[in-house]
Amino acid sequence: MTNIVQEYIIIAFAIVFVIIVCRVFQANIALALGDDTPKLNGSTSFNPVNHIDITGFVCLLFFRFGWAKPLDISLNNFKNRFWGRIIYSLSNAFACFIIALVSTVLLILNGSLTGILASFLIGVRSISIVFGIIDLIPLPPFDGAIFISAFLSNDVEYEYFKLSKYTTLILLGLILTRTFGIILGPVVLEVTRFITKLALMLVK
Repeated sequence: MTNIVQEYIIIAFAIVFVIIVCRVFQANIALALGDDTPKLNGSTSFNPVNHIDITGFVCLLFFRFGWAKPLDISLNNFKNRFWGRIIYSLSNAFACFIIALVSTVLLILNGSLTGILASFLIGVRSISIVFGIIDLIPLPPFDGAIFISAFLSNDVEYEYFKLSKYTTLILLGLILTRTFGIILGPVVLEVTRFITKLALMLVK
């Protein structure tokens, strides 16, 4: 097995791991907030079939831009409109950053760790940080838009979510012009530094 093939396999497992753990966590948060839609459509299960979109996965693996299956929820089912949206919208990013923190702690505690396990943990940390940041983008269908919607009236929210028709084009334009990477890169770096400092504090 060549190093390149091995690297792609490790990244693939890291992507699947982060997606499934974060999605199951968020699905259960939605359930706790009063919406049983995720449970009905199987999103609370760890079955990869319920979370992985094959096309989005392949694009993510080879082109560093992709998507998972959408997590179907009904915001109107939340017991509390405002706090339900706030908590739900931050839950995925929270899960991502916790995964990144745990991965970093494990890497620090096993400083001499090398090989496949070390590469997997590094991959998980990097992917979860990027996923967590991107999920906070205030454009539908990202969860950052749900956070914004908590402060909007129903009429304004309806118009706001119409932006989802243009999100793909906006992101594609940012990616092709390399603007996305220019903006995302420093943010990822700062979040990684913060998580590393926090992990060092926890280990000491």
